[in-house]
Amino acid sequence: MGRPEAPVDRSVPALGDLASFLRLVRYVSSLTYSELAERTGHSPATLKRAANGRKLPTDAVVNSYLTACIEARTDNPAHKHQTLQRGMTLHADAIEAVREAAPKEHRSSVIPKPQYVRDTADLSGALRDAWKRAGKPSTRTIERHSQGHLPRSTANLIANGRTVPRDFRQFVAFLRACDIDGCALSPWFQAWFKVYGFPGSTSAALSAVWFLSDPDAQSAYVDLYVQSTDAPPVLRKELEKAIDRKRVEAVLRSAITEEMLKTIQLERRRLDTKHVYDVIDPDHVRQLMLAFRASQAWNGRPRFEVKWTLHPTTCSLQ
Repeated sequence: MGRPEAPVDRSVPALGDLASFLRLVRYVSSLTYSELAERTGHSPATLKRAANGRKLPTDAVVNSYLTACIEARTDNPAHKHQTLQRGMTLHADAIEAVREAAPKEHRSSVIPKPQYVRDTADLSGALRDAWKRAGKPSTRTIERHSQGHLPRSTANLIANGRTVPRDFRQFVAFLRACDIDGCALSPWFQAWFKVYGFPGSTSAALSAVWFLSDPDAQSAYVDLYVQSTDAPPVLRKELEKAIDRKRVEAVLRSAITEEMLKTIQLERRRLDTKHVYDVIDPDHVRQLMLAFRASQAWNGRPRFEVKWTLHPTTCSLQ
């Protein structure tokens, strides 16, 4: 009898889950690694490594490993498909986890200093330091996190110091991919304003605020913007009013249940918007009102006129 296997390495949890699943399937099949090697064409050492949780196995190894174990135990096509599908899903999760964990091992000790940025060259250097500090995430990862705002080719040029972001959205997308978000964006906003100046209109500023989405990042942006000499005196009120409206809408959306939305969708054809409460349970109405009252606690009272409007998938305040 061979010596028992070492415990699965769970340094990367998703990779450990895959290794545990492979061991379980082999245990059920009653195959030894030598027998499994004869059926798969891979060496026993390769198969053992696939199931130890320390190294990511290839797609071919996982597929042949599972197929050989399943065929040794059952001829049921449905069971074979289910097991293979589960194994490949775990493998895909492990690939993503390993990709995200790898940069952490190569983080730079240099801390980026956006507060000292004076021009585009300084901004480029600070962004490059942020990229290294984050463990040099791949351009593919940066592109994925940017949600279409930062192409892979542009991310590569920024990371290598050959260009700077073309607009504010690319700038923020790059920083978020480098694990910089929320309040931590404040000195970066200041650096951006110092190099490129402030948006020339309230609509441009609001567009940037909505893109940020995170409340802490929004507050940091607004505070810096309204403190500038270039900002119109009425800008703070306009921005705060718009942000308050969005925050209240978020509270209301969280208070509306899926059941309520379905009811609204079913009854909207025969009811005017102002009568939509007729088809909602009174408890739901009270829930909405409580949510709205809670939202007033942020600033004592809302700085805008309230007009209820319910839509099939959202609600808003005007």
